Amino acid sequence: MRYVIVGPKTPVGKIKAANEQSGQSMFPVVTDTNHYLGYVLMDDLEQHPGAKTAGEVLEEARQASLPRIACVHGGDSFDDALMVMRVERLPFVPVVDYGNHFIGTLDSSSG
Repeated sequence: MRYVIVGPKTPVGKIKAANEQSGQSMFPVVTDTNHYLGYVLMDDLEQHPGAKTAGEVLEEARQASLPRIACVHGGDSFDDALMVMRVERLPFVPVVDYGNHFIGTLDSSSG
């Protein structure tokens, strides 16, 4: 499955529209240089209604002690990815290289 990835300047309205179109509830936040910053959940948008962009939502979630940084590395096993998804209760997990550059995503059907 293909997932929507957002940038830190992506307006909250676009995230909500992507959620309505696809049902996706988790959005990895990636910079223009492909650096993975973390992810935001639809629940985060509701809990931080003053935030205007994905980056602001991510920062407010972190200030509320919700780091939102779960990911796996390209060399990790599929079982490792499944464990991260299970522990963090995520529908999929971002995959990054050891420089924290976004590679893609894995979900339970990827194996």
